[in-house]
Amino acid sequence: MGLSIDCKHWRRGVGLATLERLALAQAERTRQYKTRLDATEKGILPMLLTMVDNVTRVVHGVPVVPLFALRDFLATVNRFDDALLFV
Repeated sequence: MGLSIDCKHWRRGVGLATLERLALAQAERTRQYKTRLDATEKGILPMLLTMVDNVTRVVHGVPVVPLFALRDFLATVNRFDDALLFV
């Protein structure tokens, strides 16, 4: 499993509409990256890594993970989780 991480540093949290736009953009960048790799296997997870959010959530299949929760997320993420968008 690979991760395609977009790191965000906001002074305060953002709304759901912004998170949706950012999640969809990261998913598209991940698809393009995978195409350039010419990889045929499913297994790259687009992800947003944040500094200020205090809750891990999934937006359109893209996890939004606060930095302090990254270790726990990596320890528990499952590539067979249907809620996550593996490209």
